[in-house]
Amino acid sequence: MPGRLLCGPWRSCSACGTADTITAMPGAEPANDARPRTAGRSIPVSLLPCCRRFCPASRSLLLWAAICLAGCSSPPPSAEEAARALLASEPFRTARFEVLPEEIPSRCADSLAGQPAWSRWIGLGMASASEVVTAAGPVCRLTVDEAVRREADNWSHRVPAAGRDNEAALVLPVAVRSLLRVSEIRTAGRGVAEASFEWQWRLNTAGQRLGIDTSPRTGWAQFVLDDSGWRTSRVEPGAN
Repeated sequence: MPGRLLCGPWRSCSACGTADTITAMPGAEPANDARPRTAGRSIPVSLLPCCRRFCPASRSLLLWAAICLAGCSSPPPSAEEAARALLASEPFRTARFEVLPEEIPSRCADSLAGQPAWSRWIGLGMASASEVVTAAGPVCRLTVDEAVRREADNWSHRVPAAGRDNEAALVLPVAVRSLLRVSEIRTAGRGVAEASFEWQWRLNTAGQRLGIDTSPRTGWAQFVLDDSGWRTSRVEPGAN
C-alpha cells in the first residue's frame, strides 16, 4: 500500500506522484476559500502543488540515506590490504641510520675521547681513524670499512631528510622495519579503519655488529579509503 505523506494544509494524500488524482480527507479543506472544498472527492494532483513538490524531495532523502548507510557499513581492509598499505608508509620505507662526523679538526687522541660513537665503530672493526695534517692544523678523519660503506651505498630504503642535511657527515643505514603481522582490524567510521601490527628490525651487517635489538614490537595505524584503495593516514610504530 502506498505511503501517506503530509502535504501542507491537506492532511494526507495517497499514491503521491504515481496517480493522476488523489482523495482529500474529510476535514482537510484549506483555509483559503478560493480553493474548492472537495473533502472525500477525487481531485487532480495538479491542484496540490505542495504534495507534488514533497514527493520528489522524499525520494532524494531516501536515496541520500541509502548512500550514507552503504558508506557507513563499508567493510574494513583485509589483512593483506592493510599490510600492503603499511609497507608503503613512510616508517616502513625509511631506514634506521647512524650519523657520524667524517672528520674533526683536532688530533685523533682528542677526537676519540669526545666521540663515543667513533670509538664504538672502530672497536667493532667497522671503521678506522687517521690523522691528517692540513694548513689549518691537524684533522682526525674517520674511514668506514669498505664492505660496510658499499652496503650502505646500495641500501634501497630512504634516509630521512634529517640525515641528508649534513654533507660533512657519514650517514650509515643499519636497519629497516620488517612487518610481522596485522591484527585487530576494525572500522572507525565511514571509509576509515584502524589496526594493530607487529614488526621488528631487519639488520644489515653494521646493524648486526652494533647489536640492535630485534625483538618484536607493537604499533598502531589508521587507514583511509580513497579511489586508489586503502592507504595509511597515520602510523605509530612505537618505541624503537
